[in-house]
Amino acid sequence: MIRWIGNEEGRAPYPNWSRSDFTTSATGTIVIDGLNGNPNGAIWCPGEADFPMRTGWQGGWFWKENGQKLLSVDQLVDSYYTSVGRNSNMLLGIVVDTSGLVPKEDVNRLAEFGRALTTVISHPIAIVKNKAAEDFTLDLKTPKTVNQVIFGEAIQHGERIRKYTIAAWIDNNWVNIGSGESVGNKRIHKFDKIKTSKIRFHVVDSTATPQIKSFAVYDI
Repeated sequence: MIRWIGNEEGRAPYPNWSRSDFTTSATGTIVIDGLNGNPNGAIWCPGEADFPMRTGWQGGWFWKENGQKLLSVDQLVDSYYTSVGRNSNMLLGIVVDTSGLVPKEDVNRLAEFGRALTTVISHPIAIVKNKAAEDFTLDLKTPKTVNQVIFGEAIQHGERIRKYTIAAWIDNNWVNIGSGESVGNKRIHKFDKIKTSKIRFHVVDSTATPQIKSFAVYDI
């Protein structure tokens, strides 16, 4: 069971919880309650952020020979950040032309998108996995430039984190570089490039000991 996140632009609200007091069946054009979910909700109902890869005729959901444009790779990556990166499922609408196939230009754009995502989510500078803790530090060994953290909870234990902060060791002091609420299956936290040798993750509030599936630091 999933719930609509309130638009067809691939932009989930934040915070975005997987539990909710509402299930939704919407046309994509109306405003509904409960778009952020509820961390204490009665229903496990993760958000789904849907959007078409084309724009123009029929909103880009159906193929037309002329009058449509493909989203750029940058636009697709941005929607990944605002959907998957905010604990939502991403549903990308792909058209089929009159031959019964996905148009070649769309296939090529999907391949480009895939390569771009590899840059976003692969090759972390440092990573820790399967960590049960409210506070831990990721040691980068030597000062490195970083600008992104990707982390998630072991979702089989539920969403336990309610508030968190991220700090970097800069000039012999801990400097706050980010904070948030919901984490869930995946949270991507971007920030301006900094140079640091250590990143600290601190859970300010939780319902039980956080179960971190992975926590990774990147420079992209």
